[in-house]
Amino acid sequence: MPQVVQGSPVNLPKHGPLDIASLPNISIQGAYYELNIATQNAISADQAVMLPVLIRDQLEAQGAHVVYVAVGTNDVTIQFRGSPFYWASIFGSLDMIFVALGLVLIMVLLYLLITSVPGWVWGVVVVGSIGLIFLPSLLKSLTAGGKAVQRTAVRIVPERFRLPPPPK
Repeated sequence: MPQVVQGSPVNLPKHGPLDIASLPNISIQGAYYELNIATQNAISADQAVMLPVLIRDQLEAQGAHVVYVAVGTNDVTIQFRGSPFYWASIFGSLDMIFVALGLVLIMVLLYLLITSVPGWVWGVVVVGSIGLIFLPSLLKSLTAGGKAVQRTAVRIVPERFRLPPPPK
């Protein structure tokens, strides 16, 4: 692993436009730069493993030579050598890196969730889903469109068992 390059830091303004002429070493081609990024949310162990590789790939694709990447619980420190004209590309690619990392983590978690559930549970879920989808229409067709089928039986009652007619 490459070692951290020591030097005197030049603070960049956090808000407003960057005046390159006012910063002494910012316009030197091949100078070393260090980005200290504070994150709002804590960086998980999975992210801490994958983040240096993603950052290194993205920055080197932009023409910067990455010297050092350190990932803490709430910060990321990146040291690289390159042209200052790549700053806009670097800042633009950082949010893409974090989005890609989030998508990768979601896919890994979904894979782990799916593989951790036994096969018979997936069978029950499939049968239950089919039942929820098709059972209401099956019951509706069996009950004549949702109305109960009324059946009447006609029987002839012998004369001796007939009730007398009601009085008028």
